[in-house]
Amino acid sequence: MNLNKIMLAGFFGLSMVSVANAADGTLNITGSIEDTACVVDAGDQNKNIPMGAISKSAFTTAGAPVGNKSFTIAVTGCAADSDVKVRFSGSAVPGSPALLQLTPGATTAQGVAVGLYEISGAPVPLNTDSAPQKTDTSGAATLQYVAAYVSPSTASIVSGGADAVGTFTIINP
Repeated sequence: MNLNKIMLAGFFGLSMVSVANAADGTLNITGSIEDTACVVDAGDQNKNIPMGAISKSAFTTAGAPVGNKSFTIAVTGCAADSDVKVRFSGSAVPGSPALLQLTPGATTAQGVAVGLYEISGAPVPLNTDSAPQKTDTSGAATLQYVAAYVSPSTASIVSGGADAVGTFTIINP
């Protein structure tokens, strides 16, 4: 007899759960599937940017770029006449999240990081989309940027190696 009461209570409990889970709203998913996807040219997939030797006396203003080196990233297969952006990523400097930290090591310079910039000189903070650049009618573009050393505080610079590693992602559209 008690087993029947338990089963009956369980049945009524389950029927009430379905009422409590009634739909409260609707999701409308929209989008498209595109035929094209940007491809980074093989020669630019692992980009080397030789910065050269920079004297620590060149760092006279905190936050100012030093030793600017322009570089390009060539892409093809993007949508024709469309905007292409780049998002740079990597280990950020503690307290200066827009800057790429130097690769740690016993002989690594201190008080210096790498800043990435639009060709116009506007900064491109890490994990932030760059300004758009246009593809041509074939869907190709040569994206132009600048890398530079930056010292958040010129008082703390110690000479040493100044290598850094970051990644980039192409965004179109």
